[in-house]
Amino acid sequence: MKIRKLRIILGAIAALVLIALLAVALTFIIKAGDDDDVTPQEKDNGLHLDEVISGELSAHRFNGTWTPQSRILFRENNSIVEYDVKTKRKRCYYTMNM
Repeated sequence: MKIRKLRIILGAIAALVLIALLAVALTFIIKAGDDDDVTPQEKDNGLHLDEVISGELSAHRFNGTWTPQSRILFRENNSIVEYDVKTKRKRCYYTMNM
């Protein structure tokens, strides 16, 4: 008697799992058919090899130097600037007029 109840319960659970899997599969199949209506993007935002080779796309190097007093000395817009990390203040030392 117990084995029969156990088989019924396990059969019901297996049927519910099968129904859930079929529902998920059906959802994916229906959503996959909707891709035809998608319009292409107007602007391509991807990375292209010719941009890297030509130098259009390159990383800017860090042009600063740490000083012993927790400050960074760097160049910004034809000026030499010192940034204090603790106080978060910038101080311009020299500006070249071009």
